[in-house]
Amino acid sequence: MKIFTAKQIQEWDKYTIEHEPISSYNLMERAVKNLYALLKTHYDFTGKTVQIWCGSGNNGGDGLVLARYLKQDGFNVSIIYVGNPEKASSDNQKNFQIVKNIDIPIYFYPSTEYLPCSDYIIDALLGTGLNRSVEPDTSIGKAIQCINSAQSYIISIDIPSGLMSEDNRQNTGVWTKANAVYSFQQPKKVFFLKEWIQHIQEWHIVDIGLSKQYYQDTQTNYYALTKQVFEECFKPRKKFSHKGTYGHVLLVGGLWDKTGAGILAAKAAYRSGCGLLTVMSNQKHQIAVNIAIPEAMFFALKKFVKLQDKLHFLEKFNSIGIGHGLGTGIKSLKLLNNIIQSYHKRIIIDADGITLLAHNPYLWEHLQGKEVILTPHVREVERLLHTTFQDSLSRIEACQRLTREKQCTIVLKDTITTIIFPDDTIYFSDNGCAGMAKGGTGDVLTGVLTSILAQNYTVKEAILAGVYAHSIAAKKALFMFSNTALTPSDIIQNLFLDR
Repeated sequence: MKIFTAKQIQEWDKYTIEHEPISSYNLMERAVKNLYALLKTHYDFTGKTVQIWCGSGNNGGDGLVLARYLKQDGFNVSIIYVGNPEKASSDNQKNFQIVKNIDIPIYFYPSTEYLPCSDYIIDALLGTGLNRSVEPDTSIGKAIQCINSAQSYIISIDIPSGLMSEDNRQNTGVWTKANAVYSFQQPKKVFFLKEWIQHIQEWHIVDIGLSKQYYQDTQTNYYALTKQVFEECFKPRKKFSHKGTYGHVLLVGGLWDKTGAGILAAKAAYRSGCGLLTVMSNQKHQIAVNIAIPEAMFFALKKFVKLQDKLHFLEKFNSIGIGHGLGTGIKSLKLLNNIIQSYHKRIIIDADGITLLAHNPYLWEHLQGKEVILTPHVREVERLLHTTFQDSLSRIEACQRLTREKQCTIVLKDTITTIIFPDDTIYFSDNGCAGMAKGGTGDVLTGVLTSILAQNYTVKEAILAGVYAHSIAAKKALFMFSNTALTPSDIIQNLFLDR
């Protein structure tokens, strides 16, 4: 799913109005009708009080229309209007006149009137056109603070008021701390930047019928990783095929005292469809690996070190995953160096491998011209970039520069995973759950991605399909386990790569 800027969204509205054609007033009516239909499936407003805070722009107009729908269905709704309706947008004014005549209580803010408490507050103060901070001492700023201090469930229409759609690093003002957001047509970029949306428990998309032609023709570098994207990438297995059809994977890790990392990655790799799998680790771990995953072949690290022709050994593999439980000592460094020097196909570097790369930048020379995927978590990427970051957007931009310079792909693992391709294309994935915040989850992802890369996928297809499948497997496991109880092994058991 494409993610557009605020300016592009405004142009999308305008394009739809001109080419459908439809009036802006009727487009607002259609948008809120669809919004209300979705809200009714998520909330039961029976016996509850609903308070809608409306600004004087079109977002406020949406709130006024919603108030009318709630009133028509007999729900207890009131309006808190911030601003002067006589100076409001044209569509806002029209809808204000309508609600005035249908017996909906209207309060003006600020005023000396007592504002009643409410079970639900719907925030319709400001929309996506905001381009400056909302200072706390302004009328809108005070209204936002009043909403935030209420003991109510807060729902924002399109975007929490006070937030800008893309970049809030210079936003020194206040914004609504919404519990849920109902965004028109598509998510906003800020929904994937955790510093500014920590209060949002969920967001939903409301299809309001904007022009499909505009969507197809308009370019962007930002996307949300959705089920539709996964289905476009995933390749079903062919009836007439064999183990060689689906590639041979080599996983190098789980050394010394980190046997489990190697086993988790190996189990995840086979569950993700590769035809053949070889695990390279210390000889003493062979029995553990054979018992845990008898389908896999084993190759002793000591035997590899003694090989005279490492290139000949490695060229039979379609992809290599290295770094999970690798260690960061001199022996691990030599092993990583030997493999990336001798291997010329697809390689995923994770965990300790990334730390070694960060401390030994000469290794980049051996990665040039290869299809390289790095899968760091936040601290590992800071090591790799030799700096810390105040916010996720700055971190993502630094990763963009690195992928462009080194022509690699970065899968930045976090609460919201960000996939950064060397052509500046970025995909955000917030499909996971809190239960994934455990050691071993990244090892599982390494196995999944390395496995899919060995099959008949482009790098982009493999990464998108793998990241999505990994996250959805964790969510499926929640049917049996809580976020607290969920383990990386549960994710493996719920891997289901299929349409």
